[in-house]
Amino acid sequence: GSGTLRLDQTLIEARALAGLTSVFTFGKPGSPRYAQPAAAGNGVLVLEAAPVAPRALQIYLSTPELDPRDSFRGGFFVPWSVDLAAALAGTPKAVWVSDPQGEQTHAGQTWSQLAHAQVATVPETADFGSGPVRGRVIEVRLGGAPVTFAAWQAAAFPDPLDRDNAAVAGPGADPRGQGVPNLLRYALGLALTDHPGTRVPQYAGTPSRPAIRFPFDAGRNDLVYQVETTSSVTDWGAGVVLFDSRTDFPPATDQGWVAIVDPAPPAAQRFYRLRVWLLPPR
Repeated sequence: GSGTLRLDQTLIEARALAGLTSVFTFGKPGSPRYAQPAAAGNGVLVLEAAPVAPRALQIYLSTPELDPRDSFRGGFFVPWSVDLAAALAGTPKAVWVSDPQGEQTHAGQTWSQLAHAQVATVPETADFGSGPVRGRVIEVRLGGAPVTFAAWQAAAFPDPLDRDNAAVAGPGADPRGQGVPNLLRYALGLALTDHPGTRVPQYAGTPSRPAIRFPFDAGRNDLVYQVETTSSVTDWGAGVVLFDSRTDFPPATDQGWVAIVDPAPPAAQRFYRLRVWLLPPR
């Protein structure tokens, strides 16, 4: 409908949501206390399916002091099979912080909009009291690397003339001449001026348990990360996909890096590669 759902640091479950302006208060960095609905810390609506055409998403951060390194999770929690990013793609979003001089009133306080907060969706393992459940949840980031390619371009190319030039700012362009196109820089968390040698994919593991290790950010919802392996470096058509970020729940990261293990490596030589590409606009 056209009403408003408000969750002030509490958790409820519902079969579906259609329409509505959804207002969540987040009171703690990190994940909610999923097994404590009345004291979850961050407002969460647990759904069985994707929210349908939410009218707006408003998130209020009520912690007394904010750190640029903080991130907050909550809002909607959906099963892993649900593309939450696509469901929220057209929804207006705003993040607010308490401010005595703020322009918006909510819950008896005044608030100002946090212009540089980033809103993404990320994988989450939650335990509601009956064991772990894999899903997707909203994450608000106060800082960190851009979570859209458009935001990366804006930071890398402040001159609009450069941004409008595909040969300079396009996904496949390599204006630094270092063999690392802009899209790969974005995917690996590299700024335009960063040396790529610090964050290139690496071989990891052992001969019996080989793996490829690379920087990974599941919050880059406009991007696909895919890991492939083949026995011939000139024939990737017969390769095997080991990981696809659209469908495979990612392993835990270690300081922002993830390792994808080859579960059945043959005795012959193997080659591994990381492919990235942008999803079509949603």
